[in-house]
Amino acid sequence: EFPLKPQPKREKEEVRVVVLTSCPPSMTPEMAGIDRLLAAEFIPLLENRCKENKEKVLVLKSKPIDDFKKENPNWRSMSPADIGKRFDADYVIDIEVLSIGIFEPGTHRQLMRGRAQVAVSAFDLSKPLADPAFTTELNDVYPNAAEVSVTDVPYSTFRQQFVKHLAGMLVIKFSPHSSRQRTNLD
Repeated sequence: EFPLKPQPKREKEEVRVVVLTSCPPSMTPEMAGIDRLLAAEFIPLLENRCKENKEKVLVLKSKPIDDFKKENPNWRSMSPADIGKRFDADYVIDIEVLSIGIFEPGTHRQLMRGRAQVAVSAFDLSKPLADPAFTTELNDVYPNAAEVSVTDVPYSTFRQQFVKHLAGMLVIKFSPHSSRQRTNLD
């Protein structure tokens, strides 16, 4: 939906991408840090998909971005485009987890089905506007078929699988995918 293409004047260089992830401070304790976990899954998945597709994309690692966030606790009030410029990026992908949960309501935390609402914006820093060049909202349920019992899969394993699924659903917004790659996400 939003390919990460090189700028015309920089055709030979890699495209530099900064990924920002966040979630509201009101997350439940079991979802604390879900934004960092999502970044840890999304970044290598995007890098690998771009390599498979022979796209020249360099996704900055989480550590310098996390350090920047620690040094600037009010970073959310800053423009994603301004943050991207600090890292000499061509694009900024801003992923905000609006809501997320794993346990099915009314099952006394015995059945799990991941549900997430994620806002995604992408900024093309070659454009003079500070507005996003691409925005979408992902509302996802995992797995689609049926709930998973906590006696069948440990909570931590299910949480990791769910976040990996979400990362895969987000990556297909930025890099082409084959039907085989899409099927692996379900």
